[in-house]
Amino acid sequence: MGKMPTYSRFQQEQLSLRDELAVDRTVLSNERTLLAYVRTALGFLILGLTFLHFLQQQIYRAAGYALMAVAALVLVLGIVRFVQMQRELTRVRLLTSTNKDAARTERGE
Repeated sequence: MGKMPTYSRFQQEQLSLRDELAVDRTVLSNERTLLAYVRTALGFLILGLTFLHFLQQQIYRAAGYALMAVAALVLVLGIVRFVQMQRELTRVRLLTSTNKDAARTERGE
């Protein structure tokens, strides 16, 4: 898992409407991605529980437990990535509002 992209190039300049809309789209995309992680984790969990409930051989029981562990891992990974991106997006939004306030001050509004 690599480092999240930074938006430091926007620190000195005001974000345009297009940039703000891009941030909004990224927020929605981040939420969709989290839901995809949750959906995948639920799939693994259900498959693992199915193995445990319906298949009595030892190999299937081991596979069931392994699938449930994978489900937990996928869910944790999804939540961690979501929180990292939310922090970055919050920082960008704060930057946007700070730049707007500075521009208004310069114009005397």
